[in-house]
Amino acid sequence: MSQLQLSPVQDVDTLLALAGQVQALADSEKESLGFLPETAIREAISRRRVIAMLANAGAENEFAGYLLYSGVFPHAKVQQIAVVHKYRGLGFAGALMRTFLSELEVRGFMTVRADVAADLPSALAFYARSKFEIVRERSGGKARGRTILVHMRELETDTLFSISNRIPPTGFELGLRRRSAGQSPLFALDLNIFLDLVRNRQHSDQARRLFGAALAHDIRVAVSDEFVRELRRNSTDVNNDPLLQMALSMPRLPTAEVDNQAQLQEKVHDLVFVRRGLRSSGTAQALSDARHLAHAAIARATAFVTRDAALLDSRDELIRNFGIDVISLNEIIDLLPVDEIASAAVAVAGAGFQAQVSSRDEAEKYLRENNVATATKSFLDSVSETNVIWKIAQDQRIVALGWLSLKRSIMPSGKLLVHTRPEHQSSAFFSDYLLDFLVREACKGGPITLELEQLPGQSMVHSIARGQGFTKGPASRLIKIAVGKPLAEQNWTASTKELQRRTGFTLPANFPTNADAIVAGYDQDSAGLLRPDELENLLSPTIIVWPGRAGVIVPITKRYADELLGTNRQQRLSFIESMDASFLTKRAYINSPKAAKLMRPDMPIIFYESKRDRQGIGAVVAVARIVDAVISKKHEISGEDKRRLVVENIADFSASEDILLTTFDNLIQLPKPVPVKRLRELESVGRANLVSPVELPSEKIAQILAEGW
Repeated sequence: MSQLQLSPVQDVDTLLALAGQVQALADSEKESLGFLPETAIREAISRRRVIAMLANAGAENEFAGYLLYSGVFPHAKVQQIAVVHKYRGLGFAGALMRTFLSELEVRGFMTVRADVAADLPSALAFYARSKFEIVRERSGGKARGRTILVHMRELETDTLFSISNRIPPTGFELGLRRRSAGQSPLFALDLNIFLDLVRNRQHSDQARRLFGAALAHDIRVAVSDEFVRELRRNSTDVNNDPLLQMALSMPRLPTAEVDNQAQLQEKVHDLVFVRRGLRSSGTAQALSDARHLAHAAIARATAFVTRDAALLDSRDELIRNFGIDVISLNEIIDLLPVDEIASAAVAVAGAGFQAQVSSRDEAEKYLRENNVATATKSFLDSVSETNVIWKIAQDQRIVALGWLSLKRSIMPSGKLLVHTRPEHQSSAFFSDYLLDFLVREACKGGPITLELEQLPGQSMVHSIARGQGFTKGPASRLIKIAVGKPLAEQNWTASTKELQRRTGFTLPANFPTNADAIVAGYDQDSAGLLRPDELENLLSPTIIVWPGRAGVIVPITKRYADELLGTNRQQRLSFIESMDASFLTKRAYINSPKAAKLMRPDMPIIFYESKRDRQGIGAVVAVARIVDAVISKKHEISGEDKRRLVVENIADFSASEDILLTTFDNLIQLPKPVPVKRLRELESVGRANLVSPVELPSEKIAQILAEGW
């Protein structure tokens, strides 16, 4: 990555001082740009219609290029864009265009136009890369007889139509479960939980933790009318019963309409006791349990906490039919938020940059410098005490910033902000890294709902976020759910329960039997069909091993695994530069073309760290998803593809001139590496003992991942 620093210039006085250099560059490109007199350039500068780019490779800034535009709000037009010859091919034109588009979006422009001659292939390719579309063609001037292709690009600017398009349509809706402002989840308690608290019983410690969480306002607890009636029925002296007096002082669920509760009680009793043929059906205790649940459902409690086996066994049917969850004491304790844990992330160095923690003060200063302080005010006003603020710095200057604010709750959520300097050549690279890094930090404690602020002028960030599974959300935000672990039949029930309780998002209770479509959503009214790949993107990082989804296990030596997979078990010194691949969400693995039939798009790819260099541990260490696998000539691999590799000499791989380049994403490191001895027991090493790739059926993939997690 180049150490060259770019600085956009829009100040009128500075631009007027550069007017002679702008004119000289424009005159040198008359064939492509046409003639523009000096007076027109100076007038455009005075009207703030010129952006220049300065390059700084040492002590002095040097003029590197300019962009001149016109137009009437809210529509702009690129008139000229040019880069000094010595700086061509380094991404300067793209930096100028990104700076220009960012400025237009901040100012509320809706479209930008560029008229490009059809006989300028380099210019046409540049506008295509910049996501302009050809909308029509027209004839040029009579002197040259050129055909002009009119290009347009719509900008990410809030308009009446764009705002309405962000409102989710009727049907499937991926949105946050809204509770009243500032309120914690409400849990209705069964009598047995209360007795665990007040008596010295097996589950008393857990009950005390539960009530401690209520006192800390992490959750709210309440009891039903039946709770009090049940205590009264079992009391020998209602006037002098300390348990009853304590229960009377506890928060109560809102009073329910008698007839509605009676009807729901009958349905609950039928579902839990009658249909299941339980002996307790029709008993006083069964009817009492049904009244508890009916009242909790009508009060829209988050869940009913109990140790009653019959109620817990009916959990899926109760959610599906009445929208009330039933949770055990053990399960709710596991969900309680833990005390704040500092991020374990350590500073890392890339080629010419450092990724490291930032203070809040320097982060806010960066936002002010980039004129987004107003746009980020609501985010900054709402951030919690638990923050992960990560910066990308070059030569002590912040060039990109990521901010994660986590809300302490039993149903946690996180707010994200990512901003990069649009003029920087690596703004897309930094955006990709920061988004992925913060999402992974957020879901370390379990599934979580995330909101990403959509900042004006950051359309590249928004586009990359959509590629990482973010989708339309409320107001000017994108949202997603992050799971952070593989999903297979072995952990499906526990994982879907955890997902529903932490985010409100519901998946089928039973593991899908095919890969056609999965019903998912927040409730029956908003549920919709999602293809498994859509679901996988939405919940990423995750790998879903549904039946029939074959995969492949491939060998990799430790020296490559450490950087490509991030599995280094020793902390890397912060001043040692990592290759670009270790910062990208899409990375690449190369091996012999003979494996082409085994490496197919969308397959899980399991990485086995071999002992071949006598340093590897001989175990499965990570899993990912194949994006594509392409046979390429060694000398024809593009610079972009090389960037995804951690291999310096491609010639060492494959005896032929061809190599198989496999791109993958959704990388997940396994916390418990699965050793080769166990792989042999699972018959997953193949005839060559994992010297070469081995295809595995979904059942084997699921077994390996279950043991690694």
